Amino acid sequence: MGEHAAVVMLCGIAGSGKATYAQALERQGHVRLSIDEAVWTRIGHDAAEPASGPGPTGCSKGDALLFGCR
Repeated sequence: MGEHAAVVMLCGIAGSGKATYAQALERQGHVRLSIDEAVWTRIGHDAAEPASGPGPTGCSKGDALLFGCR
């Protein structure tokens, strides 16, 4: 019962340090969810050239939370 949960949402202009701060939080034990990275893993940076990333199984913890895969 003594657990504390928090969500930290970051927004800001490109180059302002959002990813750097999120990675620092991740090193402290937080789970980092990046919709950009999840989409890039699934379909690639250019939708015309899909990446051969993991399918519905074997996805990352962030993908599991965002997309419901296992």
